Amino acid sequence: MTDDRRAAERLLRSQLDRLWVRQTLRSSLIESRGGLDPTARVILRAVAGHGPVRATAIADATGLSRPVISRRVASLIEAEHLIGSPDPADGRATLVTLAPSGRRLLDELDAAGAEVFDDLTEEFASDELRSLAEMLTRLNDRADAVLGIGTTRS
Repeated sequence: MTDDRRAAERLLRSQLDRLWVRQTLRSSLIESRGGLDPTARVILRAVAGHGPVRATAIADATGLSRPVISRRVASLIEAEHLIGSPDPADGRATLVTLAPSGRRLLDELDAAGAEVFDDLTEEFASDELRSLAEMLTRLNDRADAVLGIGTTRS
């Protein structure tokens, strides 16, 4: 590996760390205001994006472990943010759908997030945002492949 490559990777890691810290602070602020923690948000978004889905599919899509998904889905059903119903194809399994209160929470988070994101990105041109999104997609896809996310996990 060249010195230039090492320096570029160090800079990228540093900037991703800064972004992570800011996201963590944002998540803590949302939680303190009665919102959802990051894991709950990931689960609600996965259910919203995939429709009626089994918990195992949520685990596969998010990379979270099945025990974590199982516990969190149960708590989100209890909080009435998700609805669990028997899977017609296998009565032993449960299909999970987004409840109206879960949809409202996601809509509120999206509105608040869009406002902040608009402020953060106002100095970027559309083509710059598209390029950044494409590069982050490649990085996330590679991370999924390296970490085995999106494959069946126990």
